[in-house]
Amino acid sequence: MSHSSYSPDLTPCDYFLFPRIKKELGGRKFDNVKSLAGAVQAVSDSIPKDKYYKAFQSWQERLKRCIEVGGEYFKEM
Repeated sequence: MSHSSYSPDLTPCDYFLFPRIKKELGGRKFDNVKSLAGAVQAVSDSIPKDKYYKAFQSWQERLKRCIEVGGEYFKEM
């Protein structure tokens, strides 16, 4: 199978991590990149390890689904 085009279904940061960061930090303003980076790190650190584990299990299922549909786009898991 050739390399598929970009798909947010296959990018754990797009369906797991970034929405959490956006929910926690959305609407806030930061004085500099260092304070933003610290806030992002704090959100990442606050997520329990089992949530990361479940996200990567979900990622594996998404990869399998992508293979099953021949690399075509699919809306939901």
